[in-house]
Amino acid sequence: MPNPIALSRRASLMPASPIRRLAPFAAEARRAGKTVYSLNIGQPDIPTPREILDRLREYPDRYVPYGPSEGLPEFVEARRRNSSETPLIEAQFVINRYNEHETGAFRRAARAAGVDRVRYKTFNARMSGPDFTEEGRDFLPLDPRHARYADYETLQHRDGFKQADCEFPWDTVVVNGNGQVVPCCYDYNGRHPLGSFPSRGEHWWNTDARRGFRETLRRDPMKIDICAVCPLCPAPAT
Repeated sequence: MPNPIALSRRASLMPASPIRRLAPFAAEARRAGKTVYSLNIGQPDIPTPREILDRLREYPDRYVPYGPSEGLPEFVEARRRNSSETPLIEAQFVINRYNEHETGAFRRAARAAGVDRVRYKTFNARMSGPDFTEEGRDFLPLDPRHARYADYETLQHRDGFKQADCEFPWDTVVVNGNGQVVPCCYDYNGRHPLGSFPSRGEHWWNTDARRGFRETLRRDPMKIDICAVCPLCPAPAT
C-alpha cells in the first residue's frame, strides 16, 4: 500500500530533531541501570497544585482550549463593572540583534490583542553565565538605543540604566514552586525570600524582608544580584 503522505523535497532535507536522536540512547542507558539526567526544557519537576488537579477532574469538556486573545469575557466584564484598571495584561519583548526591527510590529500586535501595556527589555549578554558571554555578544542589538551596555567589549552598563522605581516589589506577588514569595521571576533560586504563601498577614505580603528589599532597590539597585542582571528597559512602561 503506497504511503498516503508525500513530503516535499525541502521537508525531506530537514535534519532529525537532536532530542529524538538522543532519546534511544537515553532509553538504552536506563535499561542498563544507569542514571540519566534529562536537561530538556519543559518537563515539570514540582508537584502540580491540588487546586489545578481538582479543577481538571471536574472539567466537563473533552479538551481545554486556549483562552480568547481579547481576554475571558467574565474577566473583561468584571473589570468594566468594577471600573478597575487592574490586574493589567503586560506584553514583554526582549530586544536583540535579530528582532530589533520588529519592535513596532510587536507593539501593534499586542495592542490589537487587547494588551494594557508593552514593555521592552534589553538583552543580557551574561544571562547564560560567564562561559557564554561571547555568544551573548552576538545577540546585542546594532542600535545602541536598544542596549543596556555603553561598551560592548567590557559590557559596561550605560549610566542611568538601572531603574530605581521597579514596581515588582510594590504591586506584584511572585511565588516559587515551593511556596516561597520572592521579588520577581529572576529569583528562581529563592535568594531573596520575602515571605511564604499561602499564609496570612505578615507572612506573605507586608513583611520586614519586603520593606528592606524595597529600600535597597530605591537606594542602590546594583547591590542586589538579581537586579544587577535585570533586563528591564530604562524607558518607562507604556
